[in-house]
Amino acid sequence: MVGRRSQPVRSAAKGDGVKKTTIAVVAQKAPKEVKKAKKKRKSTVADDSTSDGEYEVEEVLDHHYEVDGSVEFYIKWKGYSIKESTWEPEENTSGCPEKVVAYWKAHLREYWQQHFVKEQCDPHVQWHLENYHEQLDSANSFIDALDENDILCLPAEKSPELNQLSSAALARWEAEINDLSKGRGEAKISVSNSVDSEGPPWGRRFVVQRELSLPTDARVDQTPLNCQCTGHSCPLETNSKCCARHNGSQLAYDENGHLVEDYVGPIYECSKGCECSSKCINRQVQRGRQVAVEIYRTKSHRWALRSRDPISSGGFVSEIVGEVVTMEEALRRNKAYGLILSGAYLFELHQDHGKARFVLDRSSGNITNFVRHSCEPNLVIRTVYSDIEELSLPRLALFALKDIKPGDQLTVDFYPESAHCDVKAVEKLESKGVDFVRCLCGSKKCRNVLWVAS
Repeated sequence: MVGRRSQPVRSAAKGDGVKKTTIAVVAQKAPKEVKKAKKKRKSTVADDSTSDGEYEVEEVLDHHYEVDGSVEFYIKWKGYSIKESTWEPEENTSGCPEKVVAYWKAHLREYWQQHFVKEQCDPHVQWHLENYHEQLDSANSFIDALDENDILCLPAEKSPELNQLSSAALARWEAEINDLSKGRGEAKISVSNSVDSEGPPWGRRFVVQRELSLPTDARVDQTPLNCQCTGHSCPLETNSKCCARHNGSQLAYDENGHLVEDYVGPIYECSKGCECSSKCINRQVQRGRQVAVEIYRTKSHRWALRSRDPISSGGFVSEIVGEVVTMEEALRRNKAYGLILSGAYLFELHQDHGKARFVLDRSSGNITNFVRHSCEPNLVIRTVYSDIEELSLPRLALFALKDIKPGDQLTVDFYPESAHCDVKAVEKLESKGVDFVRCLCGSKKCRNVLWVAS
């Protein structure tokens, strides 16, 4: 049960498969060195040797995948506190295969129990409960039967039995989210995983439109947008009677429904109160996503999103949805989520001038939760008004920055205002012990740091 310890002490970041210091989006507070005198060497190596750097593994606590697809484990060392646990590459655990096997089996049991509870369990219907126990027992039986050779290859290749389970779960999840999306007239969502045995990404409720969770005393201007344009569609030319008056008398879209090149202002679409038809050119976002997409597993063992259809530059892709809460509630959730998840989930809804009043929480969301960050993206976030004139409640929508081919991964710069940090700047942040989130998007224009904790 010996492992090689290659790193100084650092703290773990659980959740969303994120590791501090190396995985995008990632965060790391500068690690503190552990004094050598505190380390007790173990004499449990096969030849009773006490090779420098080898310590006894008490338990494997967590795992994540590196950008290149390799796996690392979070190790609790025997004789050391939990705070002195470290992330170690797979090769450093070769002396304790039984600990790794025990961890993988526990991880798989937990995952599939969540799957069957979600898919099968209705406590008021007895046959559902019987089906749940039967299938869960079946899953546990062949997890128990997996030997060391099966378990230790799971990060790299699929087990046929687990592949069968994950494929079935992914198919059910795909049907579930498509049922929700079709209700809004949106295009198909495909789900695929040809990389590992991971099933659906549980833990996030899938929603297709934003939900307002605001107190009754929240001051919200419910004045609807409206125009008196008649006919099939609002005219493209200047028209003082159209909703485009909010845009300086210019529609945000061209005759193809694409965002006008170099258009920089907020987008004001027509609403239910307008007299133009539902097919008006100025109703792109409210009609929902018309682009077929695929949620897929990347070679680095992460979920991402790619297009199944060609998308022209300026074309609308999808609205970013979630739960709209007050700033006060967002501050409470910020503390609960922690540095990494709060930065991924909480989006302030800014108006043109003044401080944001409301925040979009994406812990529940749609396909945009699988759009990954890139410092060289092919999508851009724009603010859109399509129902009421409340400036502090814009919608957030993704538009194509350039022509996108079928199969291209969809990415967006979630933090366009962050400054570029070179290697020396990153080292300076680390030396000061500052909490910051690193970027490893891999683009040529990568800024290295997404944000620094205030």
